[in-house]
Amino acid sequence: MIIQTIVAKVPEKADGRGKLENLTLLRDEFKKLSTTVPGVLGMDLYLDDQQTPGNYDVMIVSKHQDRSNLIQYQNNPNYLKFAALANKICTDKKVVESTSLS
Repeated sequence: MIIQTIVAKVPEKADGRGKLENLTLLRDEFKKLSTTVPGVLGMDLYLDDQQTPGNYDVMIVSKHQDRSNLIQYQNNPNYLKFAALANKICTDKKVVESTSLS
């Protein structure tokens, strides 16, 4: 299993919207994505609701059977649409792709 974790910051203003509006939009679009991309073992989006200074604002975790499933997910038109939105409103993005030992 491959687990992809993405963390990102959302600035106070991006793409003509405030931070809270962008976080809500990102969450809502992610919910749509999670029901339209086949072959994903699990998907979750977490917001830093504590708004701790210095923390990242959003974390996205997806689980895939293997690397080919991850690549298929990354090339899915629905994922590409979500990624385009995320790239407009997120900054300082970090990605970790790990193999589950269990």
